[in-house]
Amino acid sequence: MISYTEVASWIGMNAKSIGSRVLDPINISEHTAGRPMLSALVVGKTRGTPGHGFFILAKHLGLFDGRDRKKFWQEERDRVYEHWTER
Repeated sequence: MISYTEVASWIGMNAKSIGSRVLDPINISEHTAGRPMLSALVVGKTRGTPGHGFFILAKHLGLFDGRDRKKFWQEERDRVYEHWTER
C-alpha cells in the first residue's frame, strides 16, 4: 500500500490531481487488459482507503455496483495481490 501523497511526490505532482491524470488512465489500461485496478493499492493517508474517484471509475468500468465500498475495495486490492504474485 502507498499513499496518494507518496505517489504524487515521486512523480512531481499534486496529490489531488494524480487520480484523474495518472491513476485513472492506468486503471483503464489494466481493466482493458483484463487485470484488476492497480490503484486499489493507493490510499489516502488518514482514511487508509482509496478516494472517491476510485469508486466512480470502478462504477464506470462496470466493476462496482455502488453498494459496499469497503468490501469492493478490499476484494479489488486482493485481486491485485493475487494477480501480481502469480507472476
